Amino acid sequence: MNGPAQRLFSEYQSLVGVMYEHRFSVDKAQDLLFRLTDIETLLTLVGILPMLDEMNVLVKMSQSRTMYIAEYTNARKFACLSLDNLYTMPDSFAGPRFTNWTTIIDIENTENYLKFDEKGILCMEVRGYMVPFHYIDKTRRTTKERPVSRDLFDNVVISVRRNLIEIAKSLSSEIRE
Repeated sequence: MNGPAQRLFSEYQSLVGVMYEHRFSVDKAQDLLFRLTDIETLLTLVGILPMLDEMNVLVKMSQSRTMYIAEYTNARKFACLSLDNLYTMPDSFAGPRFTNWTTIIDIENTENYLKFDEKGILCMEVRGYMVPFHYIDKTRRTTKERPVSRDLFDNVVISVRRNLIEIAKSLSSEIRE
């Protein structure tokens, strides 16, 4: 799971570019482009990568033929502590494991391929195009696609961060049991 997610993130910009160029000529390109340019999709992918790294470490350790029960118990405890440190502490979502996250949410960062266009809409610069991002606003009765403005972007970052914290807490709880 970790490898494909890492690869998807590393190729995200090129994939969006290819889908954008072929959005009218290839049947599935429009649908894939819509999913890839959902800002929640990108932020969740970037935010979950450190969690997947932790799970990968735990799985590899647990598959060791020389591991004893006590060592496995300790590995589970360390995985839970790592998840807590990464996601639920006051200084979470920072440090070297969250470099991609901090780059993506810092629109002014020169390494970030996300920029606001002249209309104030979040776009990805790729292959000479400014590909706009959107947000799916889900209420009880309707689902509405909205362009991502600066204010909306900040709100979506907060929302995705809350969701990632809940996922980490839930995963940590499952590991402890």
